[in-house]
Amino acid sequence: MAVHTAHLNPTEKERYLSKVSILGCDPYLIPATVFCPLTSAKRLPQLTFPDIYIYLIHNPSPYSRDSLRAFKSTDAYQYSVAGWVKEARIWHLELQKLYVIIAHVHHSQALSTKLTWPWIVVQEEGTVVMAHCTCMAGLGEVCSHAAALMFSVLAAVDRREGQTCTEKPCAWSKPSDKHVMYKELSHIFANQDQGKTQDPWQHMRPSTDEFKSFCEQLHQSEDQEVKPKKSAILSVIEGHSHRYIPRTVQLNLPPPLTNLYSSTRLDLNLPTLLEEGAKVFVELYLSTEQVSNDSDIPCLTSPLIRKRFIP
Repeated sequence: MAVHTAHLNPTEKERYLSKVSILGCDPYLIPATVFCPLTSAKRLPQLTFPDIYIYLIHNPSPYSRDSLRAFKSTDAYQYSVAGWVKEARIWHLELQKLYVIIAHVHHSQALSTKLTWPWIVVQEEGTVVMAHCTCMAGLGEVCSHAAALMFSVLAAVDRREGQTCTEKPCAWSKPSDKHVMYKELSHIFANQDQGKTQDPWQHMRPSTDEFKSFCEQLHQSEDQEVKPKKSAILSVIEGHSHRYIPRTVQLNLPPPLTNLYSSTRLDLNLPTLLEEGAKVFVELYLSTEQVSNDSDIPCLTSPLIRKRFIP
């Protein structure tokens, strides 16, 4: 018999032994490594408030067989809310379909006194089977400390049920490994049933001539040759895409000065580097066509530049 039950009289010990015989072991003697924290348990009983209410109010007393009617214990949820339930742990007996939950709970009137040590047993579907506590009222099996532990389990169940699908582990469906072939947009909604070759959307698709006429009207409506704003769809349409070639590609422009960069010049001394710079400056050449194409740059149209680089 555990130290926590050694003080019981013969009648009380007999009742306690009858309870632990259902489990096959004394919860106070179970190693702590068997339990897991209540907040991180992967499986919990389907405990609801009506299950707690039925146990505290309508469950028959093991001594008088009358309903326990422990209405005061229904207020024990305040203990759980106040954080008086400490180190709640749970153990799942899969073969018996039972959960053993144990914790330490503060006294209601003496917070500095040694904590009580209640335990409860709950079936997988949520029915509270029995309870016990080391407090003076624990032999009645409906003390406020045991009830507070029940409400802590209820809170853990509510948190789990209130999680979104992305908060739960392995809640997302495994993606299919089936290879999906790409299709044109016009064929995505086509009827794929076997034996039905008729296209139900054929009457909605424009003909080739109608599509060309639409693109031409779109081009003319915006005066594409004059205004810089152009319809993006026309940039991928044959017969209109040539208008979207960048101006720098269409025109004959001189090579950018960034082409003069060479990593070998990083190791040159200053006199040699100045000589190389003078050589590049002498060989620099701009044609009249290149200057006219880049007339938006003032420095290339200045008289000095024209005199120095333009023949």
